[in-house]
Amino acid sequence: MVRYESCTWFTTSRVHGSLQVVCMVHCKSCTCFTTSRVHGSLQVVYMVHYTSCTWFTLSHVHGSLQLVYIVHYKSCAWFSTSRVHGSLQVVYMVHYKSCIWFTTSLVNGSQQVVYMVHFKSCA
Repeated sequence: MVRYESCTWFTTSRVHGSLQVVCMVHCKSCTCFTTSRVHGSLQVVYMVHYTSCTWFTLSHVHGSLQLVYIVHYKSCAWFSTSRVHGSLQVVYMVHYKSCIWFTTSLVNGSQQVVYMVHFKSCA
């Protein structure tokens, strides 16, 4: 996962049964750890950020359409919609502060590579 303002992320995810553990490392000494559990078609993700910034996400899979509702503690809400085509997953994410992200992830076995492009040079 690469962000444009000289800010690079690396993610690796491995699925163990229904538990998916993602280790995310941020270059600016800011590390995130996420854990998600799939319960039927409902996926609950708990994400903890080291700089006292916590995220909770809730996604629901409906066919090939996945709706994700992300709520940030700092009154910053995200809405994203992703569609899976084979092993290619295209995600359109819209931020309330007129800041749009486009991500594309490719799943290769248990390895998931995510390419993220940020449009408006805003954090």
